[in-house]
Order: sequence, then structure tokens, then C-alpha cells
Amino acid sequence: MRAKLRQAASFAKEVVQEFKRDRGGLFAAAISYYGLISLIPLLLVAVAVFGHVMGSYVTARREVLDFIGHLIPVRAKDLEHSLEQLSRQVGVVGVLGVLGLLWTGLQVFVTLQEVMNVAVGAEKSRGFFRARWKALVTVFVAGLLFVLSIGTTSLLVAARGLKLGMSLSEVHVLWDSLGLATAYLLSVTAFTFAYAFLPAKKIGIVGPVVGGVIAGLLFEIAKHIFKWYVSNLGNFDLIYGSLAGAVVLVVWMYCASFITVLGAEVASVYAKRRASQAP
Repeated sequence: MRAKLRQAASFAKEVVQEFKRDRGGLFAAAISYYGLISLIPLLLVAVAVFGHVMGSYVTARREVLDFIGHLIPVRAKDLEHSLEQLSRQVGVVGVLGVLGLLWTGLQVFVTLQEVMNVAVGAEKSRGFFRARWKALVTVFVAGLLFVLSIGTTSLLVAARGLKLGMSLSEVHVLWDSLGLATAYLLSVTAFTFAYAFLPAKKIGIVGPVVGGVIAGLLFEIAKHIFKWYVSNLGNFDLIYGSLAGAVVLVVWMYCASFITVLGAEVASVYAKRRASQAP
């Protein structure tokens, strides 16, 4: 038991050292910056694509906002208002407009690739177009996770009517637990895919899975803590006035980016240790 605790402590210490050496805080700031720039274009692309599939841009906008509401636990009224105003014009944007928005939105994933390359020690980054092709595939996978999230949420909502011989409180606990587990699994899947697919240097699958599990757990915990803090303790309205919503969004984007970079370091350190122990 003591040996395992020492190994865990040594592993955590190495992750922290690698995070500092790779300037993880600075990279987290870069990801959050490009994330803010890319957020609206990517949301508009999602509304355009899913609105065409669903046959209703209003329904698509509602689903996209609900999905984002689970990822960004802040008061995003300004974001919702902007998206609502802009998405009304999505129907007339056209193919070239959607492609332009997508190209702008890819920058956050291009930046994330550079972060992954530094974390895993890749000596050479990908070229301009190949990096954006990788980013485009990541956006496609994110879209699949979005569809999966909508389908799973719909099933859970429909299943809430099934009491299964339990009391009302037990039913709520069961379906709430399933909802939390589903959100966690989707987060782990997204992080694992990013850590395995984006770096120019492949590190196998076990390291990315470990990094995804840790990052997904930290992300879900941070999401609930941050939402509670903003709702109960944060005085952003008093300090920033009309800019409070934007400031809260920036802070959360940095927290999420920080966790993303930390998970990448976990994946890298675990992969290196696993490789050094292999015969």
C-alpha cells in the first residue's frame, strides 16, 4: 500500500514538474483566448448544420444552447442573446459562409495541437493544412458527441417516468446519477480522443485514456464547484457591472483549458513511464 502511495505521489510530482516546465499556465491562457474567439463561429456552424438536418433552426439553436449550458456552467445570457440574433441569419449564410465560420473556429483546435505536441515532446509540428485537417476531424467528432449527448439526454428524460418499483426520491437519485455518469463518460471520451489524435507524436492509447479519465473527472468536479461559486459567492456583477457575464465566461474558459493541459501532461507522463518499464 505504501509503495503504491509513493508511486502515486511520485507520478503527481512529475506531472506538476512537466506542467511547469512546459509553461502549462501560459498554454492554458492561449487555448482559452482562441476558445473565446472560436466559440461563436463553431456554435453558428453547429446551428447551421443541425438546423438543416432537423429541419428547424429554432430547434437546433435550443439544442446547441442546452448542450453548451452543460459545458459552460456560467450565466451565458449574453452568449445566448448573441447566438440567437446571429443564428436567425444562418439560413441565408450559405455554404461559403458556413465554411468561413468553420475555418475561423478551427483555430482553437490548432492551438490545442501545439499544446499537445509540447506536452508529449514532439520534435516537429504538423504543416499548416494538415493541422487544420486534424482540427476539422476533431470538430466532426465533437459533433458526433453532441448528437450522442442529445440522444442520451432524451432517453434519460423519457425514462424518468419509469418508477421501476422505487419511491419518487429513489427514482430522482437514480436518473440524476445516470445523468452525471453520462456527462462524465462523454467528457472522458472527448479528452481521450484529443490526447490520442491531436499530437504529432503518437503515445499509444493507455496514456491518453488515463489522461482522459483524470481530466474528465477534474472537469466535471470543477464545473459543479464553479457553478456553485458563481451562484453563491462570486460578486462579479458588483465588480464588473455589465461585463460580468463576459468575465465569468473568460474565467471558466481558462479553468477548462487549465484542466485540458494538465490532462495532456498526465497522458504524456504516464505514456513515458509505461514505455520506460516495457521490456
